[in-house]
Amino acid sequence: MADISNSRIGWSELRREAGDPRPPGPLVVGIAFVAQLGWAVAAATWAMSPLSTAIGTVVIAAVAAWWLTVPASALMAVVSFLAVDGFAQNQLGQLGWDGNHDAVLLLALLTVGAISASIHAEMIDESRRRSDAARGASRHA
Repeated sequence: MADISNSRIGWSELRREAGDPRPPGPLVVGIAFVAQLGWAVAAATWAMSPLSTAIGTVVIAAVAAWWLTVPASALMAVVSFLAVDGFAQNQLGQLGWDGNHDAVLLLALLTVGAISASIHAEMIDESRRRSDAARGASRHA
């Protein structure tokens, strides 16, 4: 009987492939969330603007998404949105919806995370293809 399973992990796949060099997703999201909270505390201490705090949080989310799959980067985007909304825009973790501004922020976080995760996944795939081709060439030599 033929194997009908797909060998490539798709956008909807939460699991990583065997041998994937990225760390576990929950670990990355947890570390990034702590970093975002630390950034929010530092920004409040230095009396930075909410925009500066939001930009720093987006940067942390983009760096974290580099180490995640695309679906996990969507979770990172939602967690990051809650961190910005609760600590940069409002006080002490109080959440609120700010209309178009929050929609744009959420869309930006989702887009940046998906792009970052996709680029790293493609780089991993390309590295695997090159190493497989090198191994194949060395076998035939």
